[in-house]
Amino acid sequence: MKYKKLYETTSAQELNIIKIGLAKREIPYETLYETALQVGNVAALGGRGAIISVPEDKLLMARQVLVDLELVTETQGDSSSGDLFQLFDTWTSAVPLIGKLPVAIRALLLAALILTLLYVQFLFYAEGWG
Repeated sequence: MKYKKLYETTSAQELNIIKIGLAKREIPYETLYETALQVGNVAALGGRGAIISVPEDKLLMARQVLVDLELVTETQGDSSSGDLFQLFDTWTSAVPLIGKLPVAIRALLLAALILTLLYVQFLFYAEGWG
């Protein structure tokens, strides 16, 4: 059974609330990095927090649990842009140091890198070096 990321939290209390909500609806779940929350201030230590994953076929039900617990405002639909954004998040979260940044910051850094490379290439050919 393939599990997908549902939520990431740096709060042990929030993690326990989510686990209770999922258990009440009999939705199986897995947690990663849960013991890091017991250490203390995970964000100050450079950690990402605990990740809660649920089976792919139960993802929409689990998202509704987060809405009912008022942790998110609405469920995310299965759109192609959401899948692309999730793919970008998965791909960039594996990069050391950068993977710990919020996804929006990672996207801005990637855009800045691409624009810088295009600018350098433009200068290279504009000056007659190439």
